[in-house]
Amino acid sequence: MYVVALKLMNETSEAYQRDAFGWALNAARAGHPRAAELTGRFYRMGMGVDTNYVKARKWLLRALYRGATGSHFELALLYSDEDNPGFDEQEAARHMADALKKNEPRACLVAAESKINSGRSVRKSLKELTCAANGGIVSAMLYIADYYETKRSPNAMFRAKTWLKKAADAGSEEAMQRLADLP
Repeated sequence: MYVVALKLMNETSEAYQRDAFGWALNAARAGHPRAAELTGRFYRMGMGVDTNYVKARKWLLRALYRGATGSHFELALLYSDEDNPGFDEQEAARHMADALKKNEPRACLVAAESKINSGRSVRKSLKELTCAANGGIVSAMLYIADYYETKRSPNAMFRAKTWLKKAADAGSEEAMQRLADLP
């Protein structure tokens, strides 16, 4: 049920998203932790169902207690949403910190981009970028490849190519093009 929900979720049709929500909800009710997280995300984002922050919180907390790895990050997003009547910056920060402790890739990417956007160098964000890249986030892989491409050592170029290959394997057309352009 959960796998079906994931496949349908990425469809643009509202009918598919409603179906995805139904599959996720059924799997969540059956006790699947990641389906509970996905159900909470559907409620938070209003995908396939009307936005409902109370139900989103309920399902995300269930997912957290069942051990779903991304629930802290989803709860951080929920609590940081100013449209949410339960908006709470402290809870959002606490859940984001917990997500980072568990090396949740999306939380790592947010932390890295926050550091970079505040003027810190990419080098000082490599730990978070690597966490995100190892979690399969292509944009983090490209950030790391960019960083190593600016270095002059042969080892740095090898690392840049390695990250570009990983991004290409994950389906990035940009990475494929950049690999083709490298010597």
